[in-house]
Amino acid sequence: IFRVVAPLGQLTYSIYMWHGLFILVFMNIIGDKILHVSTIVMICIAILTYFMILSWSYFSFVYMETPARKWIDRLKFAPAAPSLSKNRAI
Repeated sequence: IFRVVAPLGQLTYSIYMWHGLFILVFMNIIGDKILHVSTIVMICIAILTYFMILSWSYFSFVYMETPARKWIDRLKFAPAAPSLSKNRAI
């Protein structure tokens, strides 16, 4: 079971970033405010919403986060200045 669930660990940041928007739009705005659906339909919308969150999070991880992380890793940063605490006599 851990081999099935382990890849979700890679998606946790994407899920965190996107879940609020998807829940707001699909469950609160569309399901509750616009359509005024029943409880059973809202449960179906919730299941569909969470499937969309996972799908979009995977897309975001593969096509946005991973390329951005690789690009940042290629950047050359200036070396850090020496720390003053190392030179200070105690």
